This record gives sequence, structure tokens and C-alpha cells, in this order.
Amino acid sequence: MKKKLRIVFNTWTGAMFQKGGGEVQLLQTKAALERMGHEVLLFDQWNPQMDVDIAHQFSTEQGTEHFVFKYKQYGVPVAISTIMWTPPPKHDYQFHRIRQLLDVSDVLFPNSEMEAKNLSAYFEVDAAKWLKSRNSISVAYSSRGTADLFRSKFNIKEPFILSVANIDRRKNTKLLSRACAELGQQLVTIGHVKDPGYFEEFKDSYPGHVHLGPIEDEHMLKSAYAACDVYALPSLCETPGIAALEAASQGAKIVITSEGCAEEYFGKEAIYVDYRSIESICKGLSEGIAATKNPELPAKVVSEYSWDVTAEEIVTGYRRLFN
Repeated sequence: MKKKLRIVFNTWTGAMFQKGGGEVQLLQTKAALERMGHEVLLFDQWNPQMDVDIAHQFSTEQGTEHFVFKYKQYGVPVAISTIMWTPPPKHDYQFHRIRQLLDVSDVLFPNSEMEAKNLSAYFEVDAAKWLKSRNSISVAYSSRGTADLFRSKFNIKEPFILSVANIDRRKNTKLLSRACAELGQQLVTIGHVKDPGYFEEFKDSYPGHVHLGPIEDEHMLKSAYAACDVYALPSLCETPGIAALEAASQGAKIVITSEGCAEEYFGKEAIYVDYRSIESICKGLSEGIAATKNPELPAKVVSEYSWDVTAEEIVTGYRRLFN
């Protein structure tokens, strides 16, 4: 029987104020590893846990280097989930800081093969360090939601476009709202307003846009995904967007940015758009509205994108450090 591991997880200090995909990834990976019998601690900066087999850092945001370098100094192997698509320019201080993090780490977990290839080449980091650990969905999405729950709760009767994401420039909600206005389609958004200034630029510009704020009830989210005509995420990049996987598990038709690794996850089961182009987004939404739902997509997503599968990939990377 293989040894059960004791792992300490860490992320950047502001992460949990408005949780996004990276934070979901950390918490769901923790729960899945614990289901496998491993012990996962959350880093306590006031009382650092030193009796651990592995230190695992999620994200390479500024400040995370202290966690990485200190554990390395004490001889603890370090894993990093990079959660990064667009790296800083090579003349920037941040490039050199992140390169140091990647250099001293023992194993690196990207969310896709494409992310591994791009970052390995850009930062000139040994390709053997990289091992994909897929983004996934919680076990709650293995069953189907019913559209009536969401429609009744929020009195939404017409067909609508849905986007579940924090409101900020990277998610490109302003251009999505403009596209829905041009098409005369109702837009429903769910998520934290991460950038209030950005939201002010467009929140009242289209009366067909309804923002519901954050919803954490998975039953209600499942119902929203089941009720929508199209799920849209025309972000500046996605790797691939956990909410898009959740939506696909409920049978939603997916319209998503071509920037990032979404195609590695969805293949031909999504419509890809250029986030810079209102014409491309309008065209993608129109195609999505006209398309027929694939009845086989939910089962495919549920079977391939489970956090338990992700945890197995993570443990494979951990085990490499002790062979």
C-alpha cells in the first residue's frame, strides 16, 4: 500500500475575498485528495506547518514566492499549479520572479497540454517538470438540474444567454452585453463584481441585461445552466472556465473564447469566438441559439472532468518526487 501523503496548500493572500476558478480548483482538489485518504492542510502563516511531505502552491501571484522559497529552504518538495495563460513580458520584473518560482519547483501542474508547452518554452523550464492536471466539476453536477427552479426564483420567462463569471475586464462582460443588445437577446450574468469601475461602464446600458450577483447554491446554478439557451464566456482567455464545464454538464450549448485551452477540453462541442470582435461574438451567439443541444455532452463531461480524476493526476505528480 502506498504511503498516504501530508500536503500543505497555499494561494495568494487576496484569493478568497472573491473566489474564482483558481480558488475552486484549490478547494475541490483538497476535498478530492482527502477522499483518497491524503491529509491536506491550508497554510497558516502564523504557525507554518513543517511536518509535511509536499508544499503545493496554487498560482504564481506576487508574494507567493515566500511560501515556495521557504519550504524549499527546509528541504520540502514544492509543487505549483501555475493557473496562468498570458505571462508577463520578459523585460518585466514579474517575468524573472515567476521564472525563479518555476525553476525551484519540483513539479508543475498546468490545466492543459497547451499551457504546459507555452509556459515551458516561454520561461525556458524543463518540459519534464510539467504534468497536466485538468480543471473539473464537482460531483453535484453528475445529476441534471431542472430549469423551473431558476426561472421561478428569478421570474425569467424568455429564452436567455447566461454567463457565470466574476465581472471584470478579463471576462469581457461589457462586449458580451453589447452583443446581446445587438441581437436583442436577454443576458443573465451571475458572479461577483470584481471590478466595480468596469461594471459601471455598461451595467445600465442594456435593459435586457440582468445581473443577479454571486450564487453559490449548486442546485440553483444547475437550474440556471439547464434553463439557458446558450452559455457564453467570450473572455480574454479561459483555461477552460470551470463554469463552462458545469454548464456543459447540464446540457447547455457553449459559446466561448478561442483564446486559451477551451478547445482542448470541448473540441467540436463548443463554438469559439474572437473576444476582440463584436461581430465574432454576435455570430457565435447566433450559431449557438440556432444549434441543437447534444444529448451526449453532459455524460461525456461528467465522466472526463471529475475532481477525483484531477486528484489522481496530482498524486501521480507528487509520487514522481519520491521515486
